[in-house]
Amino acid sequence: MTSREENISEMMQEANTAINLNKIIKNGACPRINEYAFADQSDEIKDDMSRAREVEKEILEKRKNKRAKEKEAKKNIELISQAMEMVLAWCGETGGWFGKNAAAIRTGKYDQLINGVDLVIEFAPNNEEEESRCLALSIAITAVENTAGLDEIMEKNLEKIKTGKLAQVKYFESPATGEKRQIENVIPVAIALDGERAIEFINKYSQKILNKKAAAEDGKQVGADPIQIMFLEQILAQLKAYLEEMDEENSKEAGIISEINKLQELLQPILDEINTGEQSNLEEDEISKRILKNLDKWLQR
Repeated sequence: MTSREENISEMMQEANTAINLNKIIKNGACPRINEYAFADQSDEIKDDMSRAREVEKEILEKRKNKRAKEKEAKKNIELISQAMEMVLAWCGETGGWFGKNAAAIRTGKYDQLINGVDLVIEFAPNNEEEESRCLALSIAITAVENTAGLDEIMEKNLEKIKTGKLAQVKYFESPATGEKRQIENVIPVAIALDGERAIEFINKYSQKILNKKAAAEDGKQVGADPIQIMFLEQILAQLKAYLEEMDEENSKEAGIISEINKLQELLQPILDEINTGEQSNLEEDEISKRILKNLDKWLQR
């Protein structure tokens, strides 16, 4: 177990941290998509959820072989990840972190475990002539000394871009239309924080989320947060690297390039508006620097 994981465990033992994490999760704010609500896919749901449970069982079995302190650390990181998903979904929905027409939707257990997607950002169209578009987010809570989880997520995403077999979410419900459907060919990106910073982020917004009466008003003031800026920079850095690797003249890649360009057009103005230059940027954050390093390695292959 790394020293950073030990620090996370110590922070988790503090009353306020443990209470906030558990309260947010039990609060049910920004719940996961419920696969069983997809009546038209009822024949497949049983098999899909059985597969998801098998993957979950494998994860728990691997944890059994670890030392007590290491098992506790892994469990804590999973708890932090779950709470962070909920907070980020709330910031996206209530605070407009990804744009006024964007919503952040937590995926169901199947798509998280099988397809590796934690959140979907859906950008609703401005008019009837436009189409909605989606961005698939995978969240990594990691330690500076051990970024294997983040590295693995990014490697899988880069391979999806390279092969043209992009992310998919089998069980998706659009907040804009209420339509339940499967979405395919979604651009995948990773966002990451170290555990200590993730806990600070969760604690910062936990009371706003738990106080439902004030949530809507508080949400309007969520923007211009250093974490929002960092996530936008992490996403845009990956989109830029994807474009640098692709060939506009390749017909198979033309559609992906077009989609990435549109996502950049949606996200870059948000970052330009809120980043005054005084906030933290990628070069000042060790985990973000790891993202850049992974992208550089990929482009140099």
